[in-house]
Amino acid sequence: MRPILDCTLRDGGYYNNWKFKRDLVSKYLSSINHTNISHIEIGFRFKDLDRNSFGKHAFCEESYLSELSLPRGKKIGVMINGSDFLKNSKGYLSIDSMFVDAKHSQLQFVRIAIDSKKAIQCKRIAKKLEKKGYQVMINLMQANILSKNKLERVISNINSWNTVSTIYFADSLGAMNPEEVRIIFRTIRKHWKGDIGFHAHDSKSLALINTLTAYKIGCKICDSTFLGMGRGAGNAKTESLLAEVDNNFKLKDVLSCLNSFKNLQKIYKWGPNIFYHLAAEYKIHPTYIQNLLEVKRYSEEHVMRTIDQLRKIKSTRFNENQMLSFTYFSESKHQGKWSASDFLKKKKVLVIGSGSSVAKNIGKINDFISKNKPHVITTNINNSLKNDYVDTIISSNVERVLLEVDSYKELNKQIIMPKSCFSKLLGKKLDKLNILDYGLAIKKGAFLSRKRGCFSNSSIVTAYMLLFLCQANPKEIYFAGFDGYSKRHPKFIELESFFRNFMEITKRKNFLSLTPSYHTMFLDFYDSQK
Repeated sequence: MRPILDCTLRDGGYYNNWKFKRDLVSKYLSSINHTNISHIEIGFRFKDLDRNSFGKHAFCEESYLSELSLPRGKKIGVMINGSDFLKNSKGYLSIDSMFVDAKHSQLQFVRIAIDSKKAIQCKRIAKKLEKKGYQVMINLMQANILSKNKLERVISNINSWNTVSTIYFADSLGAMNPEEVRIIFRTIRKHWKGDIGFHAHDSKSLALINTLTAYKIGCKICDSTFLGMGRGAGNAKTESLLAEVDNNFKLKDVLSCLNSFKNLQKIYKWGPNIFYHLAAEYKIHPTYIQNLLEVKRYSEEHVMRTIDQLRKIKSTRFNENQMLSFTYFSESKHQGKWSASDFLKKKKVLVIGSGSSVAKNIGKINDFISKNKPHVITTNINNSLKNDYVDTIISSNVERVLLEVDSYKELNKQIIMPKSCFSKLLGKKLDKLNILDYGLAIKKGAFLSRKRGCFSNSSIVTAYMLLFLCQANPKEIYFAGFDGYSKRHPKFIELESFFRNFMEITKRKNFLSLTPSYHTMFLDFYDSQK
């Protein structure tokens, strides 16, 4: 049986901010107690994070660990970020306040995670931990990014400390194949006689085979997580690794634990996919992809375009500011340059959506416009309607704007859109258009309208249009072409929530629709014969 370090509660915490429910933690520890897993990395011990925003496994305080039924016969440890202690020359001294002596601790080992280029700066951190009685491991992130000569110098330097028990190399980008695992192992072994460990990521679905390769060539210990739960595409699966290396493994011993993590997987949806695969191929840090996918705020086309842009620049390390520059609807862009306040005050408005009912009822719609002279707004370009009848086009979806931008000039209409969100993507194509720049930022669970912009849960134009109308304050609102979805369709609830929020904010009652709609709770059918 090969030693296995399970780091589910540490690496998996990147998805839920280390907020694991106590009953899940208990099931997890109980399951591991029935396996031959040798090491448990119970979480992080972060130095500077806000304790109100992150769960207990981000800090793993001794008082909390003492409450857990930690398995006997397993080594318990935490990971620290080496960079947290390198922000100033005395940073390593905070080890004294963060760690009690090992003889008074629930922990036996501490693993220092550090960018391979900065690893040699961690000597004093490692010495402090060793002096306190901990087994010290060092986890070299992105080891495959360094040249062979630079990696050899790093390993030789660590070897001279006489402090570290195990050098791990991590496939941080999930880009390695088995041959690269062999090459890096041999490079480390050339200057290191101690234990070597390996931490795999599954971006290319190679985590398990890479881990088995690492064992075969001489790695003493390798990492895994239940169901592969971990940053980005995740890691080698503990249950699969046990099935491969432990003849005594019984699936029933961990089944209850696996089912608990399956519930989390339904929520956070970690695991390999084509976007993580491409990110690994282009040496893009997986956190970029995780952020783009985790709240379903961006379409697949948008994710692909972002990957194309990230591959052109250095993206091996995650940078929050860089991320914001590629996510068109970041909170920094919620405010446009134009105020929608009372833009339609005292006016009658007809908003026309893209449903097929517009073409089927175009005669009725044209008659309504001729008789009532409303201000007509179309969500995106609507080719069923005479151009002369349209006053304003409103658009917020990246894909639709890309498709329609070349037609805007020809139509010569007012266009309401979050211009700053698209300016980097479209450049000069927007310069000579009559754009009313009403901002938009995507924020989970948000439906908030302001004079110059709004916060929404989605870039869907229906939500953006309703948030704009909250400020524009028309006297009367009519709709057409908002056919909606049947109650069984997953988008039904989403659109219902948009209208419900709009009515609560504006204190309005039901609206009239010139065309049939599934959303009868909010849209009453307009009978022109009455």
